[in-house]
Amino acid sequence: MYQPALRPDQIRALYLLKARVNRPMTALVREAVDEYLKEGTHNDHALAKTRASCLSVGCPPDSPPHDRRG
Repeated sequence: MYQPALRPDQIRALYLLKARVNRPMTALVREAVDEYLKEGTHNDHALAKTRASCLSVGCPPDSPPHDRRG
């Protein structure tokens, strides 16, 4: 099964968030993906909210996606 990789800056941001909210990184990622995949959340507002959350813990605003194809 395909398992997409997170960029190092995403891992760091998740680690900082995990420490702040005292929850496992896996739980935070699952929650974020579930929220994004909910019907009706695929819009600019949801994306802006996600980026704002990411920025609050220090990840770059428009980092290119991690590409493992080489």
